[in-house]
Amino acid sequence: MLTIRSSQPSPTASVDFNRSTSSTQVVADKEKKLFEEWRLWVMNAPVGEGKNREIACNRMEDCKKRDAVWLELNDLGLSSLPGSWPPSVKYLNLSNNCLTCLPTLPDLLEFLYADHNLLTHLPEVWPAGVIELHLNFNQLEQLPKILPTNLTYLDVSDNRLKSLSDSLPFFIEVIIAYNNYLTHLSVSPIYLTEINVSNNQIKDLPEYFSPSLRTCDVSYNQITRIPAGIIAFAGAARFYVRHNPFPENVQRAIHDLDFNPSYYRVKFIGV
Repeated sequence: MLTIRSSQPSPTASVDFNRSTSSTQVVADKEKKLFEEWRLWVMNAPVGEGKNREIACNRMEDCKKRDAVWLELNDLGLSSLPGSWPPSVKYLNLSNNCLTCLPTLPDLLEFLYADHNLLTHLPEVWPAGVIELHLNFNQLEQLPKILPTNLTYLDVSDNRLKSLSDSLPFFIEVIIAYNNYLTHLSVSPIYLTEINVSNNQIKDLPEYFSPSLRTCDVSYNQITRIPAGIIAFAGAARFYVRHNPFPENVQRAIHDLDFNPSYYRVKFIGV
């Protein structure tokens, strides 16, 4: 018996095709809306900034089309940024611009480089996945009360900070904050391995540091004493203490530690 097969598409196939077409159209519409927003940002550029905004816009469009995770908008002299981003961005480089504030950042962002700008404040809301912030050489006078929960690396050197946040993220490992106006140091997150707060105005050190600490640079401050808790520190840390006004008795006590084997794990450098 001859079997005749129908050439007509099944209803199910037709529905699937329509769904696919509709989904593709939604994606295209979203991309078009993004591109239009970026082009409008270019059109509204201040005098002298239009050319570099055009470059930035082209890079964002290329990033969106390729679903790239890197976006380089550094060294363009940008004074502001658009409010939307290519959704795939995880590494964002905004270094060497003229930004005074940051817009809403990409949802998937992990690494932000915004050093050498004119930032005076930071966002209160951050993408959940941010693990590194490079914010050195700005004009920050304070840190926000809330920093990214998963942050492990923070560089805020060469700013105008008078204190570090009392609510630093639990997982932070490295804090770089030299060349500021810090007057005290009270931070000791449990996973902290390195802290550099040299060239500040710190007078006192905390009594306790986390055992995970390996390097602490407090050179060029106003410290006059070493707390007993640091002398008996359980970790294998190096404390850089150059150019602090230690009295002679403190200097002698620190030198004596170098010859006392019970404290061999702690090294004071620069006295």
